[in-house]
Amino acid sequence: MKNYRWIVVAGLCLIGFLAYIDRVNLSVSAALIMKEFNFSATQMGLILGAMFPGYLLFNIIGGALLDRLAPTRLFMFAIAVWSLCTAWVTQISTFALFYLARFIFGAAEGLMPPYCTKIISSWMLPKERGRSQAAWIAATMIGVAVGAPVSGIIIKAYDWRTLFYIFAAFGFIVICILWLIIKDSPREHRWVSLEERKLIEDTLEEERIKKAYAPGEIASRWEIMQLLRDPYLWLMAIGYFTAITMWWANLTWLPGYLVKEKGFTILKSGYWSSFPFLMGAFGLVCGGFITDRLLKGRRVPEIFLFQLLAPPLVFIAVGSTNNAVMVTAFAISMFFTCGAVGQWWPLPMELFTRKLAGTASGIMSGIGTIGAIIAPVLLGYVYDATKSFYWGFGIIAIITFIGAFVSLTILAHEKRIHQKVGAGEKAGTAV
Repeated sequence: MKNYRWIVVAGLCLIGFLAYIDRVNLSVSAALIMKEFNFSATQMGLILGAMFPGYLLFNIIGGALLDRLAPTRLFMFAIAVWSLCTAWVTQISTFALFYLARFIFGAAEGLMPPYCTKIISSWMLPKERGRSQAAWIAATMIGVAVGAPVSGIIIKAYDWRTLFYIFAAFGFIVICILWLIIKDSPREHRWVSLEERKLIEDTLEEERIKKAYAPGEIASRWEIMQLLRDPYLWLMAIGYFTAITMWWANLTWLPGYLVKEKGFTILKSGYWSSFPFLMGAFGLVCGGFITDRLLKGRRVPEIFLFQLLAPPLVFIAVGSTNNAVMVTAFAISMFFTCGAVGQWWPLPMELFTRKLAGTASGIMSGIGTIGAIIAPVLLGYVYDATKSFYWGFGIIAIITFIGAFVSLTILAHEKRIHQKVGAGEKAGTAV
């Protein structure tokens, strides 16, 4: 099949959609769970953030495992685990068990970002990475946008437990689909034409030579240790942290914010919150197009601009008394926030060797997950203390703004790598 690699990207989009539709169910159900089990907003914030310590741990451990083991088999097992945890939530009633269930759920989902990056690094051409990474991350936003109103409809028709059962079953259906369409590399898939396989393998080998990276498919311990000493790995991770914190503030508390501060019903909050999430998906797609086509693969200039523009819009949103203005400002801020997040993700493949893509992206995602741990708890605590989410969202907006300037520390290094690849292309043309 010609261009089968884009079918693989479609499979990654299905993964992103599943993962985030499985996350939004708790956000939409939060008000009901708080009422049924008498949880405070701080306790609910801890439950909403419980997945992220496990997520952080397995971003890092999982990234290294994916670089050394069979990635797809390992990841299919992870989907099964998080789907079982989704079902388990319906059978528990204490704060401790809710926290444990979400912790295990997050640990299993922690393999998703490094897995998607690993597969893209093995299947996609360098000029396609921005769009392919943006595509699966955009699918996560569509998962939230679809999941929020669908969750509201199911809860209204049945109850919140039925919602979790349905989403758990969906996870096992997705495993069956992915097992057929995704393999670890083009050479392992019988549906890939010889022409496409040769194009992918030759292009990736040419890129490796231009960047003077060591040959081989499996990262050695020495190479992983060298990666950990690279300052650009940690600058990239800190910059990503500043962007993803705003992302998670919206994903965990935006539906609850509309219910608790604006007085929306659960169903109405699901519909209204879907608009910002759809705009986030649009921002991801636009961001990938801009960097791949207009900026010729340069990511940092767009990241800087988008993280500069998103925070002021958050202050407009939480300060507005008009619901239409509030949701529109949230939506435009999500466009810029998600556009920035999407362009952090190709950097592990471009700043470091392809065989370290899983480890580098896992560490970046792991550091970013600290923001995911902080965001829901901070917003819940601020609400309990002030009966308003204003400064919860405001503090996180300031962090995102600072991150725009953190991204500039990588700008010169990214430029040097692109110049190296460009020089190699010119030399090859001359020969």
